[in-house]
Amino acid sequence: MSAPWPLLPLLLGQAAGGPLADHVEEMSKVGGGRITGGWEYVWACYIIAWTGIALYALSLWLRRRGKKGSPA
Repeated sequence: MSAPWPLLPLLLGQAAGGPLADHVEEMSKVGGGRITGGWEYVWACYIIAWTGIALYALSLWLRRRGKKGSPA
């Protein structure tokens, strides 16, 4: 029984051409892969999240306050 390793260079050689080579060429045109800017969206998400948490806490406090006078 022979090991599959002798086939590896052949498979890699086939993978280097064709669709994979086209994909690598296209990806080289994209850029460095670093996201820059966009902090406005990050801060907007923080504001939306903290507003939701604050409104939920307020609703819990108002519900608790409303049940104080009523019998359990």
